[in-house]
Amino acid sequence: MNEQANIYICVEGGSDINIFGNAFERLFDEIFDDQVQVVTGLAYNFKGSMGDFTSRFDIDGLSGKARNEEKSDWYKKKHNKDRKSKDKEARDSLQVKLESELIKSCFKNNPDMSGISADNFTTIIHLIDIDGCFTNDDKVCYIEDGGEEEDILRNINIRDDNYRKHKIEGKEKKDELSGRIGTNKKKYILNKRNKEKNILYRDDFIAAVDANEVIERNDRKRRTIERLLNTEYISSGKNRKIKYYIFYFSSNLDHFIFGPNTFENYAKLLGRELTEEDKENFRGGSANLAVDDKIILCNHVKDKFVNSKAFIEFFVNDDDVSFIDMNAENMDKELERAYYNSWEHIKKNSLKRGTNINVLIEMIRKGDISYWC
Repeated sequence: MNEQANIYICVEGGSDINIFGNAFERLFDEIFDDQVQVVTGLAYNFKGSMGDFTSRFDIDGLSGKARNEEKSDWYKKKHNKDRKSKDKEARDSLQVKLESELIKSCFKNNPDMSGISADNFTTIIHLIDIDGCFTNDDKVCYIEDGGEEEDILRNINIRDDNYRKHKIEGKEKKDELSGRIGTNKKKYILNKRNKEKNILYRDDFIAAVDANEVIERNDRKRRTIERLLNTEYISSGKNRKIKYYIFYFSSNLDHFIFGPNTFENYAKLLGRELTEEDKENFRGGSANLAVDDKIILCNHVKDKFVNSKAFIEFFVNDDDVSFIDMNAENMDKELERAYYNSWEHIKKNSLKRGTNINVLIEMIRKGDISYWC
């Protein structure tokens, strides 16, 4: 009797579903026929809003900046527990909590999965945006208000060799470093459509209206990702274990998918001339796209991936994907090596364009059902 795999691909937003929903389902079907069934869906919180699970979930219930030394020691003790212990009572309670929250986000809180239990699935594939979370705190800059036009224009003051945040105890404060205000002063635009984010990603820094919040978010996200990277199975109750894999886009999906485009290509895809606001957002490598433009561009990419060949070529033949030696004698070990190295690389370059989705694609193309059940 042939083994059967049921896979839930967990993504962060509608753009991901639009691009990957049919593409991965088609690829799995071509390789495994009816042996594999694929569902692509979102992660929801208990309030019904979707989004980034890794940023939302706080692994120890404490914000990074709120942890005092005693709590930090407590966290370290918890974090360093051997979660693979044969003694169930000794299993890391934080890991149990994390797995439980992920199952709730994918299934219980997901209106599209109403009445469908996690027990029906053999594998969860988690696709996340890195969002620059591994970057150093001093690369997070505070965006100063721009006066009456603050909804449209913010000023960021930076020094090329010394990025500084300067929102202290909730109050704006000028950085007292000499030479900070001067020739290195730059202006960046947060257009009205991006106001809800109030954040800009660049290849070497993040600028935000609330820099402290971004720093705390990065801390939460880092700790959650590190734990998920050491998670091979998710427990769904009744002693049921679901295989778990996590892959990334950097700095986010938009950055990787649309990053190589030129202004001329963007204008052609959008069907209009670019405004100065458009150019400023696109100049960041597309990590700051407005929602309306993102929908148009995602539809274009979806049409581009009309077959698996085009889908594979896009992710495999890119200079910014993790390296895989396709001539390796042991492909299982090579994929494991490439997966590990891809994460080590992005931890040092989490604002740069990149992905390890090509590793996932090669795992699928290998045709080994044991990866998925």
